[in-house]
Amino acid sequence: MKTRLQRTFEPALISSVIIGLALANIWHVITAKLSQPPGTVFVGITHYYEDYFYYLSQLTQGALGAWLTSNLYTTEPVPATLLWWPNLVLGKAAALTGLPPWTVYDAAVFTASVASLALLYFGARMLYPDRRALRIGTFLMATLTTCYYLIQRKPDGTLFLNPYQYFYNYTESLNRLGGVFHLILQNILSLGFILAAGSLLTRLTAAKGTRDTVLKKAAQTGLTAAVLAGINPLYIFVNGVSLGLTGFVQMLIRPSRRLFTRLILSTVVIGVFVALPALITVEAFNHPFYRYFRWWENQIIPTNIIIFLHSVGLPVLLIPLGIIPFLWNRSPLRILGIIWTLVPVILYFTPVPRLLEVPYFRLHQPPSYLFIGAVSAEGIYLVGRILTKLTRRQLTLPVFTILLLTYLAFQFPWIRQEVAARRTNYALASWLNYIPEDIYSGLMELKRYPRDRAVLAFNIVELVVPAVTGHTVYQGHHTLTPDYAGKIAIATKFFNAGMSPAEAQNFLTGNNIGYVLWRVRDGTPPIIESYPFLTKRFENSGIIIYILST
Repeated sequence: MKTRLQRTFEPALISSVIIGLALANIWHVITAKLSQPPGTVFVGITHYYEDYFYYLSQLTQGALGAWLTSNLYTTEPVPATLLWWPNLVLGKAAALTGLPPWTVYDAAVFTASVASLALLYFGARMLYPDRRALRIGTFLMATLTTCYYLIQRKPDGTLFLNPYQYFYNYTESLNRLGGVFHLILQNILSLGFILAAGSLLTRLTAAKGTRDTVLKKAAQTGLTAAVLAGINPLYIFVNGVSLGLTGFVQMLIRPSRRLFTRLILSTVVIGVFVALPALITVEAFNHPFYRYFRWWENQIIPTNIIIFLHSVGLPVLLIPLGIIPFLWNRSPLRILGIIWTLVPVILYFTPVPRLLEVPYFRLHQPPSYLFIGAVSAEGIYLVGRILTKLTRRQLTLPVFTILLLTYLAFQFPWIRQEVAARRTNYALASWLNYIPEDIYSGLMELKRYPRDRAVLAFNIVELVVPAVTGHTVYQGHHTLTPDYAGKIAIATKFFNAGMSPAEAQNFLTGNNIGYVLWRVRDGTPPIIESYPFLTKRFENSGIIIYILST
């Protein structure tokens, strides 16, 4: 009979790691909140500040009643779309609770982080339902593994950690969570699909269940895939290829007409669920604006194989030891997991992404670390078994525990560095976390005005306007505003009264701009005397709102 400590150790350890990592993932938000200056509104930036405000604008749209998202950072015609629908759902939650969009978003990031980590543990339980040491080891290695790093010395003699990194690498522990809600959600759905598909394949290969049971299991898998397809069709492509290859491998291992028939039937059922949302999402991404955006992302070339392997870190040393023990029982879930882990890596080093017009760096799937962690844990466990045979002593578990703790000890310095770096990164620890109350009050006034005309603002105010008010701005985002540099130059010329009255009025009407904002701290606006067609509608100590007279 298990003691109380034995019963509570695993739940307590896993819960502590989950909550600890989820808090670490938003620690920069928590510390920024604790440092909030008086007289400001805190907006809790979780990731790159420009994209954060873009996603907040989608929450605001949802809160205002929209069921499609629009790009509010350009006056050019970009059709409303279902893309980023999770942010619309969060916006509805904000409207129902009366909470600001940023509060709901931050809470969603934390909640999704907990769910993502919990699903990794659930996956570890599926892999090792009866082997606690490997189950715990898999979870810890899947969540805490980070990139390889060197300890080097600066010219002044101080030591620092120099990691092996490349653009958008998921080899860092906290980077696999991140601060973008819909990306965490797509990771949850993708891993959920793989676990469900693995369970389905296990049932099929064991010839368990009636046809109706198989159909029900396939429908559950298909439903998960359908939701994922509405967010990221690229993940569906990778998952579909992985599932197809695994089905082929299963036919080689256990050839039978019954298995073949049910594999085809399950594939059809899953395809029926996936087809429509995938087509809708792909069609939306095929708009010229988003194709240009993908082209821009595709200019980022892959790293080389040496840096890639170094960035993976210590699992590179353990995978050769653990891969055979991991696959020894030929479990469909384990085979699927390994194929799913390898497919994005193989594609990453081929021309396929460029041919498909998809960014290389978006192929990798963070939750595949469940299987990297499992194979690495098997590698450590094998060392213990070998020592047990050599010494004829029961050293498997003690050696496994010692090597696992040593492995984890190597990870913690860089995880600590990750947390510290987020607190000082200008893109995260931005003064934009704090909107002065008087400017916020002016923006809330603007929120009451009709949204049939766009807003012209300057000096970073334009970035905040869509997130707070739901209004469209003429310019405001480096990548989501077409010809951003050119539009900044035009806006600068306007605000410096460098246009004639006729030219300025034509500029506003030609871009359907009906509101002009001026930040009071920037001094007396030169546009007052130069543009008589502007009428002051609102003024406080932070901002002035002008409307275009008609």
